[in-house]
Amino acid sequence: MISETYHCPDCRGRMEEGDGRFSCVSCSNVYPKSGSIPVFLDRDIYYGEIPREKMNALIRRAETDGYREAVEEFVADPFVLTYVLDEGRARWADLLPIGSGTRVLDVGCGWGTTTIPIARRAGHVAAVDITVERVRFVEIRARQSGLANVSPAAASAIALPYPDASFDLVVFNGVLEWLGGIDVARDPAELQLLALREARRVLAPGGLVYVGIENRFSLRYFLGIPDDHSYIRFTSLMPRRLARAYFRLRTGGDYYMYTHSLSAYRRMLEAAGFERRKEYHPWPNYRNPVEFTALDKAEILGFLRREIRRLPAVGRKRTYCILLKWLTAIDGKGRFCHSFLFVYGKGGEPERVPAGG
Repeated sequence: MISETYHCPDCRGRMEEGDGRFSCVSCSNVYPKSGSIPVFLDRDIYYGEIPREKMNALIRRAETDGYREAVEEFVADPFVLTYVLDEGRARWADLLPIGSGTRVLDVGCGWGTTTIPIARRAGHVAAVDITVERVRFVEIRARQSGLANVSPAAASAIALPYPDASFDLVVFNGVLEWLGGIDVARDPAELQLLALREARRVLAPGGLVYVGIENRFSLRYFLGIPDDHSYIRFTSLMPRRLARAYFRLRTGGDYYMYTHSLSAYRRMLEAAGFERRKEYHPWPNYRNPVEFTALDKAEILGFLRREIRRLPAVGRKRTYCILLKWLTAIDGKGRFCHSFLFVYGKGGEPERVPAGG
């Protein structure tokens, strides 16, 4: 793994490594290492698709028998198995000129499903997640994939342990909507904005932020398909206060999985200091994209006409496409698409993602 320069998440002072920990030279904060993984967190958090004990067993097996074999042994859910192993999740990277000179930060790296394919084309990928076990798995996966340009760390999206202007691209792929879980006592939208502002801070002049995320007002949700995050119908469509009360009644938990409308995403990215570069409609969604269309009325309508022609004469998918085409023709902005891809730039600077060098 490549060496990484870390700065204190609290005071931005330089960190020095020694005795299995990192110490800030300015404020004397000390952060431990878990094996080879720096841990820049003030509390222990576990979020995962499988229980923690099982995840640790998977990690031990991955070290001895290989990460893919371990995942196939310990992960039974086909959806999770695809999420972990299908690197097609990172097809969006083809939309950006990522090359050997590009420095990338993958925020909320999870199991490394985006980190690894990006590392094959970028010069340097820093992978951060709030769950130490996930970061440890990413380290194993990168090492076993023959990638020495990945530097994993456990850290929060709202307090990144990197100096200003460290990266050319910051990635939030299916992450922004979960950031309310950092502190359920705070407004999730506030935490999302803080994370985007942190992304801007660590971006070099002209750097880009990429966000892949669902639409709060997706046509699918109006048709009664359960929300991708709460797994309960209509929660994203409800006023926030009602959604929180309903979710607590149904599950006993906190509703913090905020998605937003197209307009609200644009306002949030602009409030964080970014300028619009490109926006896309990924099909069928950003998680498993097959095709990308510019978020433009004519482009989306042209794609949907082609898709409808390919589909059987009857069926739910065809009906969905016809309804989405009709709504897009009226709305003209893609406001009912299921998910979006946003590529925004650091405000006031020319676009800069080096393709080589």
